[in-house]
Amino acid sequence: MAGRPPLEIGTHGEFSDPKEISPGTYQVITRYRDIDGVTRKVTATGSTEAKSKAALRTKIRDRKKRGGDGDLTDESPLSALVEKWLASLESKRRSVTGVRSGSLTDGTIKQYTEVCRKIIIPDIGSIRIRELNTQRVDRYLATRTTRKRQVRGRLSQICALGVRWNLLEYNPVRETETVPPSPSDKRTLTPEDVQELMRRTVEWQKRKPGKGGPQRGVDMVEIVALLMATNERISEVLALRWEDIEHLDDKTRKVQVTICGTVTNEGVREPFPKSESGYRVITLPEYGREALLAQRQRGLPFDLVFPSRVGTPRSRSNVATHWRAIRGYDYSWVISRTFRKTGGTAVERKHGADAAAAHLGHSSPDITRRHYIDRAVEAGDYTDALDEFNPFTSNKRPKPPHLRVVGEE
Repeated sequence: MAGRPPLEIGTHGEFSDPKEISPGTYQVITRYRDIDGVTRKVTATGSTEAKSKAALRTKIRDRKKRGGDGDLTDESPLSALVEKWLASLESKRRSVTGVRSGSLTDGTIKQYTEVCRKIIIPDIGSIRIRELNTQRVDRYLATRTTRKRQVRGRLSQICALGVRWNLLEYNPVRETETVPPSPSDKRTLTPEDVQELMRRTVEWQKRKPGKGGPQRGVDMVEIVALLMATNERISEVLALRWEDIEHLDDKTRKVQVTICGTVTNEGVREPFPKSESGYRVITLPEYGREALLAQRQRGLPFDLVFPSRVGTPRSRSNVATHWRAIRGYDYSWVISRTFRKTGGTAVERKHGADAAAAHLGHSSPDITRRHYIDRAVEAGDYTDALDEFNPFTSNKRPKPPHLRVVGEE
């Protein structure tokens, strides 16, 4: 004969009938299956039968709360869960030395922390965890006018942790209205645009700074040339080292560059590119070799191809400031990423989307198509279905009227 089935974790059996264990004291017993899977006896007492049952219900409720993480319960404020989630990111942090693997860079964790501590906690951090529901979160997100997509993403990850820790029964963010991404500017440069921008770069670099003004960047010509030759992110171009370059002096072979680093917003070189698929070897066109040779002729005693004056990585914001001064108002839409889109589009048109994705270091051609390729979707040729509707088959096309110009004889 089969025994009775085990209780589900976090549930209890039927209450026993209250038993008077001493004058004026009643005891009620039930079985409760804890988070570790062990079923234990839980008892409570009260001065009456009703009070003993109420005391046992309170014990069960408190026991369920302790099924969460440590000192957190569903009565805890959301801010406490946010801080727990932020602390959990440390185990996913990438090491700047490459010794410890991880999926999150310092910059990413800094951005997540900023969204949590400057937006989510001040806005809704005092709400109890049990008070979170889809309607409340939806209303909150509707009030956000900036960074809504980031706030929703972080809040969803925080609530997912709450579900895993038995603090929430479901993720209240999942069913909220999704935030569409901002439309991507896919404009690309023509060869004539690139030549004009290089002309402006050369002219800008030739000028002398005003009296007491800051020294101009002396390698912007080479940086712009490498942005076009590699189609890499500015953070990865600034992270290039001479040891990452092969065949620079061998004119019988094309120059190859290993993309294996990135420069953070804080000016630190990390020994890995933005993504795993970004770690690869790319081949440069000949003008890329010329730019690298020109940079090497400066004779700087540093490992980096584009160092600061003291050998540290060049600041991304510094290069961006120089570029804004170079490009002019008519090219104000051109940023470093525009060179990347231009190269990706050129490769796609000649070799296909798969080749463009490999060239840009994307994990999927879909990413390349969505964000980097300037091409309208081809609708197809359906003229055979429309030919019979030609309105001029039996009608003569009227001649356009002659419009006289004022003053014309």
